[in-house]
Amino acid sequence: MANDLDLQSTSPEKPGPQRSALEKFFDSFLQESNIKWILMIGMAIVAGCSLMLVTQKWSGWPITLKYLTILGYTSATYAIAELCEKRLGLRSTSQVLKLLTIILIPIGFLALASLTQDTASIDVSASLYTLLMMVPATAFMAYAADRIFKHWLQGRQMTFLAAYMLMCLAGALPVVNQTWLAILFTCGFWLVMTLGVMKVNRHIFWLTEEHRWPRVYGFTPIAILGTQLIALYVTKTIGAVPMHWLGLGLVMLSATILMTTRTIASVFRQRTGDLVRPLPMALIAPLFAGLLLIAAGVLLSFHGFHFTGTSTVAIVPTAFVAAGLLLMIAKDTRHQSFVWAGLILITIGYQSSPILFADLVQTLKSTAAASINEERLPVAFYGLTYMPLLLVFAVASRVLSNRNIHEFSFPLKRYTTILSLLLVAIALTNIKAAFIVTAVSVVAFTFYAILFRERAYLAATVTSLVLAAAALVPFLNAMQWADCDARWTHVPLALLGLVLSASRIFDRIADKLPSDFANSLSLDTSAGKQRFWIRDMGRAVTAVISVAWLVVHFTTTFVNESEPAALAQWAALAIITASLVVWTAQSKHYACGFWTWCVVAAGGWMWLFSTDLAFTNVFAYVGVVTGVIGIATYAILQYRQVDISIGRFLRLDSASGLLQSNRFSAIALPLADVAITQFVFLVGAYYLPLLLWATATLNIAIVPSAWWLMLGLTAASAVVFRGPVVKIGNVLIAPVAAGIAVGQFFPAFFSYENLPLVYAITSSSMLAILFRRVNASDRTLISVCSLWSYGLLMLGFINLAPLTMAGSLIALSTICWVGRASFTPRENAVLAAIASSLAILSLAMLSGFQGFPFALVVSPLGSASVAWMTLGLVAAVVFFDHQWPALDQAITRQWSFALRLIGVAWFTVCFFANDLPSWLETAVVVSLVIAAINEFRAAIRTQTETHVISGFAVIGAVALWIQFHHNLPISPTMLRVALVISAATTLSLAKLWSEHAKLAIMVRSLSLYGLVVPVIVSVSSLLFSNHGAFETLAVFGSAMILFIYGMKHRMRRYVVAAAAIVNLGMFAMWTSISISDLQFYLVPVGLTVIGLVELLRRDIPAKAHDPLRYVGALAILVSPCF
Repeated sequence: MANDLDLQSTSPEKPGPQRSALEKFFDSFLQESNIKWILMIGMAIVAGCSLMLVTQKWSGWPITLKYLTILGYTSATYAIAELCEKRLGLRSTSQVLKLLTIILIPIGFLALASLTQDTASIDVSASLYTLLMMVPATAFMAYAADRIFKHWLQGRQMTFLAAYMLMCLAGALPVVNQTWLAILFTCGFWLVMTLGVMKVNRHIFWLTEEHRWPRVYGFTPIAILGTQLIALYVTKTIGAVPMHWLGLGLVMLSATILMTTRTIASVFRQRTGDLVRPLPMALIAPLFAGLLLIAAGVLLSFHGFHFTGTSTVAIVPTAFVAAGLLLMIAKDTRHQSFVWAGLILITIGYQSSPILFADLVQTLKSTAAASINEERLPVAFYGLTYMPLLLVFAVASRVLSNRNIHEFSFPLKRYTTILSLLLVAIALTNIKAAFIVTAVSVVAFTFYAILFRERAYLAATVTSLVLAAAALVPFLNAMQWADCDARWTHVPLALLGLVLSASRIFDRIADKLPSDFANSLSLDTSAGKQRFWIRDMGRAVTAVISVAWLVVHFTTTFVNESEPAALAQWAALAIITASLVVWTAQSKHYACGFWTWCVVAAGGWMWLFSTDLAFTNVFAYVGVVTGVIGIATYAILQYRQVDISIGRFLRLDSASGLLQSNRFSAIALPLADVAITQFVFLVGAYYLPLLLWATATLNIAIVPSAWWLMLGLTAASAVVFRGPVVKIGNVLIAPVAAGIAVGQFFPAFFSYENLPLVYAITSSSMLAILFRRVNASDRTLISVCSLWSYGLLMLGFINLAPLTMAGSLIALSTICWVGRASFTPRENAVLAAIASSLAILSLAMLSGFQGFPFALVVSPLGSASVAWMTLGLVAAVVFFDHQWPALDQAITRQWSFALRLIGVAWFTVCFFANDLPSWLETAVVVSLVIAAINEFRAAIRTQTETHVISGFAVIGAVALWIQFHHNLPISPTMLRVALVISAATTLSLAKLWSEHAKLAIMVRSLSLYGLVVPVIVSVSSLLFSNHGAFETLAVFGSAMILFIYGMKHRMRRYVVAAAAIVNLGMFAMWTSISISDLQFYLVPVGLTVIGLVELLRRDIPAKAHDPLRYVGALAILVSPCF
């Protein structure tokens, strides 16, 4: 199949014939790499078959035959290898067989030792026999190994060959059972292997550099000798050497490999000038092998190790040797990670080294534990035991740094630092060690700062000093040298913060130390920016201890403390306060001063609550003291022209921030703020709520003590601040305070009905004063003070009581007086409407009613109250219809219309009321008459016919009232006569005023009235009267009015109506005088018909005239027949 290259070529090649999968499978066996693997597998198969063949008869063979079999097998393998190379040309097969020969030669010597040890006894003859049998094996070994290694290494390497042969011969030695002898032999084996490996490895590397590659992998000689060493150790000395010493052996083996690697590296460095990356595999492979052996050796050396009791000691030399090897690697590779690993191993060796002097160390530990009253020395004291090692590391780092060996100096410096900090952290787990170790660490870190020329270590010095100060009191208690309360801990910390922050001498000393790192921890001052960072750390300690002091004392119950505890508490507070004051004076920062006085205020609160004073007295003392301090301080600051307004926080610029111009301001301004904040909080959260609650519940007993002094200070603050918030607060509080004062001096006057009058007088007085004194441009206070007046004005609508109403009226009067020059007509109209409403409601009290107006619905005095309010409503309507120029006409019209609607409802209530006295009913009727006259007057003035209709509606209501209530000295009959007369009068006036310019608006309504009233009078007379003379007069008068109007205006319907009324009137008259003769009833009817025909002949069709006349005449003629 063609690939991408085939597609890109200009002349594609013809694909070869396709091979089958079976051909590909067999062809893969002929590849070089696969041939080697097949040879290895074949070698293993041959060896396995040979062993199976031999082991079937092995037990019955003599020793000589057994050994000669092994030797012969090895010789045959070598012979076949030579045959394959020289005759058959199978180089890969020859290589594998030669490797098998090299492996079998040492196995033969090991087998010889094993065979001879199988005999029942070992004597001199057996030893001679062994030596005798070694002669042919040694000769074969010298011949075969020399030829094989010469072929592989392209030259004879006598050192490597000698090492190989010696280790092969050592395999014939018997097993060593004595420990010292086993260690001696192991060391000898290691030395032989080391010499051989170093020599051959150097030779292989030079071959590689000359591009004459060895015929085996370069690591094979090292693997051969290393495998021989391990085999000798396992078969000869493992039983006598303990397991933990095996770790040392592995480390020593790794030393050989690493030293060999170092030798190769030196050659590589000579050729290239340095270790050029990437490193060749000839260096990487032995380096990794050595590191793995180091790790395994260190782990094995821990076998059986214990820090206490009986323990092994192999870890000590193993750790130190391994550390040396790692440092050697670090020096060659310049990798700092190996330095870190070496330092860790040195630390492990140092920690384990006391095992070598167990008795002496145990004695020292017991003595140290007894001196600190402990059964055994805690781990936390390692900060002391490690101090010599840390000092050595520190000095070594400085020396190496001076020699510019930075790959060692930097890790040493950092390791020393980290371990020192770690030991300080561990020391904090034990109170006694916490103080001792941190105290020693103060000296140590100071030494590091001088030694390393690095000021950053002074930060650790100060931190250790802080920890030591914190652990001082617990340490004294733990050592039973003192019995101090835990709160004494705050004292040394506060004192330390004061010492560090009060003086700059420590920073000046620190600035004299050189620094190797620019701007390290922002401690560099080379740019000319002075940094007092030790002072800043002292400030940090002060800030933290102040918070801790608050947390500790505010999370405990406020009780009377014992004298020592109280002394500790107040001593710490005094020192903290002094330190914060110093801080504030130095920095001139507002926040610092604010926190200072917050802490002092907290201490004051804590002291007051710890006494037996009642809460009310505590609040009184605090309020008065803070008010006096705050106001006095603000006054002084204001005199010094310092901005004390609240708006100063909104005017902060990025340049200055909260910094003050001088120290006095930095201290005094926060003092005033903290004091006045407490004062305002007490006033707003305690005094004012209690005053309001006392007013709401009319309980003067709950008024807090010194309330008048607190409010007096509040008023004084208004003089000092002159800010709108303070002034507004005083204006709002003043009436309440006046009410409370009245309650205390006149308890009987302290009631819901009387307090509005007090509030009205107070607020009106303030409003009048402010109106006189305050500038016209600043009317905020007047507006706020007016809120009281408006509220009291609304209170008059809620509660009907004489003094309450008086207060509302005073408030209303004050509002009108204050705004007389500034109110618009619209505002005047609204106030007039409110005033009229208030006046109308106040009339309800004339009936004896008091309380909420909503109660009028269910009150027995409701009808009388409505009657009284109706009188006021009529007066209000008359007032608003006058069209005052100072009032907005639109609003007055709307309000007048609303009053009329309300009047209709109230009239309905009065009409159906049965409990009104007659004089009150008369007053209502008179008010209605006045209302009717006002309507006619309004109609004439505004030329609006609606008012005319309303006036006649009111007249109708009066007539209806008189008809049903009969409470006027006029009978219904005379009322009907009067109505008929009024109807005739209105028709006459309508005729008279029809051409008048202003009165013409009433003509239509007057005419309508004059026509409707006769009909109503006639109907009411016929239905609701006894049909007397005056009743008949009223009926005939009504008919006459309609007849005359109909004849005058040629309107027959009125004439017909008049005729009908006359006949009905006659019927009623005859009935009233008991005349039953039908002539009296029919004759008028006939005459009426005849008369109507004559009068209306133009309107009646001509052909109907005679029939109608006949009907009339017939009625007259027939009447006598009945």
